[in-house]
Amino acid sequence: MDPSPYPAPPTEPERTWYATIDAAVAAYLDADYARAESLLLAAVEMAKVFGPSNPRMSTTFRTLGVVYEAMGRYAEAEERCHDALEVLGAGARDSFEGAAAFASLGGIWLVRGHYLEAQKMAETALALYDHLNGQHEANYCKALDVCADIALLRGLHGAARRYIERSTAVRQKTVGQTHLAMALSHSRAAELLILEGDLDQAETYFERALTIRRRACHGEHPLIAQSLNALGRLQLLRRRAHEALSLHREALRLQATLLGRGHPERATTLELLARATTAIGDVGAAEAFAEEALAVLEDRLGPDHLRVADALFTLAELRARQARWAEAQADGRRALSIVTRVFGARHPRIDAHLDEYSAILLCVDRAGAPMTTSTTGSRE
Repeated sequence: MDPSPYPAPPTEPERTWYATIDAAVAAYLDADYARAESLLLAAVEMAKVFGPSNPRMSTTFRTLGVVYEAMGRYAEAEERCHDALEVLGAGARDSFEGAAAFASLGGIWLVRGHYLEAQKMAETALALYDHLNGQHEANYCKALDVCADIALLRGLHGAARRYIERSTAVRQKTVGQTHLAMALSHSRAAELLILEGDLDQAETYFERALTIRRRACHGEHPLIAQSLNALGRLQLLRRRAHEALSLHREALRLQATLLGRGHPERATTLELLARATTAIGDVGAAEAFAEEALAVLEDRLGPDHLRVADALFTLAELRARQARWAEAQADGRRALSIVTRVFGARHPRIDAHLDEYSAILLCVDRAGAPMTTSTTGSRE
């Protein structure tokens, strides 16, 4: 999030509005989202005096959208971004504020699982920034991040690397190596390295991101929990389940004081806890974590989101370990259906998910449990 690009104006209403925006940004960076929301709602009223098409109103709506995104209120975040673009009208495609709104909307659509729309919005923002020579603008990197995430999801590692390298270079030039925003580039670089099998280098980048966030954030912060979860996932890949469990527990502790119980980020931590707890053999506790995560993710992201599929695969493994074959099959089949709908049957990720489902079916066969049948009567 960046403060308004407008210089300190001369009139009292403008000075008051600008100070309120700055205070809201400060509250957001401190993870005091309720205060940030309150300030921005006040700023909306203040901005009305400037007229319905004034860019200050657009800035206020867009900033409020960023806060709602951090709060996990994604539908409201999307609405505020649309409000920002509506204020600008045709001018949205010829201004930095318009480019920022497109980039923010792309980020929200990415989180909500609307991947094609997210990519189009991010590409629109990048084209506009390039046209305006605005590569120094904070949300230029936001658009690059969205494009990088889409490329990672699609298995286009080369394209992802180019977007990550561009965002890293811009951030190094504009805000410096130790700025909070640099953690985003380091985290994405680490995700790419994991997909390429370089876990040691990935850990280096995750550690850099965590160090930056601990130094930049005041006290405890959800961003620190994100880094702890990333390191926990890495440790589980290395079969260090107890270390992973410790990291995820600390992440959940941070989120308990900063985010609501129904926040999707907390649900992600619960699902990661379920995986780590399963790995150490405590299946009962793991199932409770996974079921709570699934309920939150279905409620906040919808039943066909990729993160819902992740939680279902985790539940399928848990239930297979308990010889609850019918439930394991149903969870695995539904998860695979979600992944196939999102990616298509020929996506590189499908093979890995098929392996997960096949492992469950293999357990069923070995146990001699009855198999379910499809609507055509074929064995599944």
